[in-house]
Amino acid sequence: MTGSNSEGYILNSGPNPNRMFILWKSVSQGNRTDDELETATGFSESQISTTVTGLRHLRMLEGGDEYEAVELSYLSAASTEEIAFGLTILDNIMSESTPPDWSKQAALPLTISYFLSNNIQRFRRMDKTLATKINDYHRTRDYVPRDGKGNPNDMNDRKLQNWTFFADFIGVVRKWDGKDYTTYLSPDFVYSLLRVGVDQLPDEAASSSEPPAISIQDWLKLVSERFFPIRLTNSDEVPLILSQTLVDLSKQGRIRIVEAGDKGHIGLQNTPSPSSMDAQANSIRLLK
Repeated sequence: MTGSNSEGYILNSGPNPNRMFILWKSVSQGNRTDDELETATGFSESQISTTVTGLRHLRMLEGGDEYEAVELSYLSAASTEEIAFGLTILDNIMSESTPPDWSKQAALPLTISYFLSNNIQRFRRMDKTLATKINDYHRTRDYVPRDGKGNPNDMNDRKLQNWTFFADFIGVVRKWDGKDYTTYLSPDFVYSLLRVGVDQLPDEAASSSEPPAISIQDWLKLVSERFFPIRLTNSDEVPLILSQTLVDLSKQGRIRIVEAGDKGHIGLQNTPSPSSMDAQANSIRLLK
């Protein structure tokens, strides 16, 4: 596992993700010491300490007593600076992971994978049974974060809650009522991932005058390598929760699911196809 046992575990400390973003942004604007950050943000000394530690775990902050903010990797592709911040965190984690040798902080992307692959559409953020199932999934992926004594740092209800707050911040889940959440990939989050794909992948319809179209298979492979593991179902379909957001983006006129290039047909799992979707669709074209 990348990262020593002595390194803290992000789901233990559970720093507030909104506070992490605010503090990171403040450092990027030139407030580089604890005193400067306390004045600029209004955070307490203990809040700054916890938040700085979390940002270091996620490779978003460098330096000693004078901090240096790590530059966002996907600012030009992301719909918002907050999404770019979340994508950079996920990329930092995945870049340190060569499965089965995972980054110590890989619970963040791997838990996203669990929710998508198991179609967990509604959950309670401190569900002990769900936390156990996620922990079992982590073990099937050979992910075993350990504490300073070398003992497994198992997922539990409190860590699930901390993961939920992070997932809510980046647009993977949203609050339904009280402690209840739905797994819903926000259109802006998915559109940002698609824009990364357009920047990185070949245009499957380069010979046409239409906007670029990227292969769904290639795009999911890119997302798996950079942000969180995800794959097609055994029936060559996009997983249900992602399918629903792609349909939403199609209805909003932001994408079209098309046939382009020579890749095989890709379906949408248990989701009515939008009227604009090609019968043998295998690619996605961004329209806006």
